[in-house]
Amino acid sequence: MDQFSSDTRSGFSSQTGKSSNQKYASKKSNLTNYQDYLEYLHYMDESKIIYFLFTSTDSPISGYSWSPICTEVQEVLEKRVEELHNSVFVVIHVGSQDEWEDPDNPFRQDKNLQLKVLPTFMNVKSGKRLEGLNCVKSELLELVWEKECDF
Repeated sequence: MDQFSSDTRSGFSSQTGKSSNQKYASKKSNLTNYQDYLEYLHYMDESKIIYFLFTSTDSPISGYSWSPICTEVQEVLEKRVEELHNSVFVVIHVGSQDEWEDPDNPFRQDKNLQLKVLPTFMNVKSGKRLEGLNCVKSELLELVWEKECDF
């Protein structure tokens, strides 16, 4: 079973193949670590178009991201996501700068993600992705967004 497949064990919803979890029912979610990401994969509603933004974690001291590029991309994408109807936008924080640069970071080690650059914006269904400042280039974003978006 790949990482985006439904788990159809008994006790799960027949519509999505997943148990319900209100924590992940909103149009926008923020995940703060790899364990949250794995849990989200288990409960996500595959009937919706899901977009992941892998980004830096804000410093608990300053409250600001260690990556200005991540901050810029997140601000641009959050404005555009408001126009989505049948979609979910999930912001996934990968850790502090030291945690991200550690070769053993679980996001870096995940063979399905193959995450190498922050930020990374991904359409889960199609697997299309943009990395770095390409995440804010309109002509490239159109390749990742599903048809419901008109930018």
